[in-house]
Amino acid sequence: MPRMTDTTPVGKLLNRLDHLPPDANRMKLLLDLSHYYWRLGKGRTLDTCLLFAQQAYRQALQLQSLVDSIIRLEKTRQFETLQGQLEFQQRGQVMKMMQLERQKEQEQLRETGLQRNVTIGGTLLLLAFSLLAYRGYLVIHRQHRVQQQLIEEKDKLLKDKDLLMQEIHHRVKNNLNIIISLLESQAAYLKNESARAALQDIQNRIQAIFLLHQKLYRSAACAEVNAAAYILELVSHLSDTFDTGKHPLVITHQLEPLSLDASDLLPLGVILNEAITNAIKHAFPGNRLPGEIHLSLRQLDGGEVDLQIRDNGIGLPAGHRYDEATSLGFTLISGLVSQLHGILTIENNDGVVIDIRFQPKTSLKNSSPDENTPAIYRAKPTNKRHIE
Repeated sequence: MPRMTDTTPVGKLLNRLDHLPPDANRMKLLLDLSHYYWRLGKGRTLDTCLLFAQQAYRQALQLQSLVDSIIRLEKTRQFETLQGQLEFQQRGQVMKMMQLERQKEQEQLRETGLQRNVTIGGTLLLLAFSLLAYRGYLVIHRQHRVQQQLIEEKDKLLKDKDLLMQEIHHRVKNNLNIIISLLESQAAYLKNESARAALQDIQNRIQAIFLLHQKLYRSAACAEVNAAAYILELVSHLSDTFDTGKHPLVITHQLEPLSLDASDLLPLGVILNEAITNAIKHAFPGNRLPGEIHLSLRQLDGGEVDLQIRDNGIGLPAGHRYDEATSLGFTLISGLVSQLHGILTIENNDGVVIDIRFQPKTSLKNSSPDENTPAIYRAKPTNKRHIE
């Protein structure tokens, strides 16, 4: 039920109290009202004082209730404020944790992506290296196969060349042997001793060439020949041809085991044939005793080869110049030395000394001696050994 309007001061205060909110101003108003009731009760009758005291008490109770409400409201507001702050902090922490989780997830995603990229890159790089290595292996294998084929073809060509050269030397040897046989047959029908001697000289020259081709045919290299062994065979042939065993003539030799190219050894063989033939025919007239021909083959310090043919015969006639001689033997010797680009020296020194020095076409090396042949070929004393 609505309160009646009171125009008294107390009524005005109560009206203000009804319209005021429950805050500090309302408390102040209640205090003023209580004090006002107390003053109104002063000097009044007991009933009036009691009435005002009751009013003051009621106002005091309302004041206490109001204070309690204000305290509760304040505590509620503080609690709500604290709860809001706590919730705000919790929400902030949750948001921060969520942000950290997102950052962590992003970091993990970046790390995962980086690891994936590194793995993919490493795999691609390894694959590229593997492809390059495999390609290099294929290239090297192909090159090796090509080189192997080339080497096999080269070996085959060399083998074919060796067989061809052996066949050529064999055929040349056979042809020379046929020529020698024909010359021997022709000489058997000649009555003129000069003609027969001329044919014999031709046979000896051809025989020197024949022996060289025989050596080349038997040689594995088919290019270089043991010079000492070849010279010994040539000397043996000349000894058999002139039958020096019936004469007091011996040939000694000191030959180093050198390997010479066939193009160098062929002129040397013809030179030896001419020199030894001339010495046998002309150095010892009337069976002059004792007759000796010494052969020397050695390598000089400068790499040159020195061939010397020495005899202890009567020597060359006084004033004889071999470079002006018209005989076939000296002409052949001089021409063949020029072919070797060598130096020829012929002099009298207790007989004739023919010395030839030349630079070989290939570098010299010690040749492996033939079986049952010493490394240095030395003849035994003259009274014990003849040409063999």
